[in-house]
Amino acid sequence: MNSRDGLWFALVVGVAAALLFVDLGSSEFRTWDEALYGRLARNALEHQSYLYAVDDDGSYFRRFSKPPLTLWLTVASFKAFGMSVTALRVPFALGMLGTVAAAFAWGKRIGGTSVAVAWGLGLAL
Repeated sequence: MNSRDGLWFALVVGVAAALLFVDLGSSEFRTWDEALYGRLARNALEHQSYLYAVDDDGSYFRRFSKPPLTLWLTVASFKAFGMSVTALRVPFALGMLGTVAAAFAWGKRIGGTSVAVAWGLGLAL
């Protein structure tokens, strides 16, 4: 990647980061997914159980069908930033930022800088 492409990449990732992280914790709480991820991460911290999701009493929670990485990242965010809606959303915002970067890279390979910028910004917006 040359310096011109690097500037475009920085611009696209910067726009995506601004869209994702400005007021990250201020929008409305999503009651199903966010409540579930937050509660299970909190239970994991409380019971020191990180291999699978646990209920409030530390028992296996059968209704959580995601792999444990989601739980681990949310727990890490809670440890780093404290228990908050913002901390709950940080891992998912970082994942989206990575997806925008991947879209830029694929676009660059497939159709050059203009396609990369279009794909990255299109996904971000």
